[in-house]
Amino acid sequence: MEVTALVIFVSKCAHYDIAVRSISFRDVELHFVDEYVEVLHPVAPALDRLQGQRSASMSYMGALIPALLTVKQKLSDLSVSPAICHCTPMVSSLLNALNKRFGMLVNLESAA
Repeated sequence: MEVTALVIFVSKCAHYDIAVRSISFRDVELHFVDEYVEVLHPVAPALDRLQGQRSASMSYMGALIPALLTVKQKLSDLSVSPAICHCTPMVSSLLNALNKRFGMLVNLESAA
């Protein structure tokens, strides 16, 4: 993930007190990138697992529902986290999209 690599690079530069003239980030920009990575951290592995699901023993729904419930719970936790301030709209949008597309599955509603 390129954003994670950028965060690691910047932290190493700061750790070794390296001045990078072509790249100068303000603290608020670095904080945003940290939040961005934290918010998308539960989403990316779930997508990777679902897209790479090749096993015949694990049905699509058997992989989908646990992944959706895990992502929903982690995003819900992030939505009330005081550590997330810049990416709050992104968390809300992801939760809304998840509920809109998979609401019947993630809210455990009956089809009746």
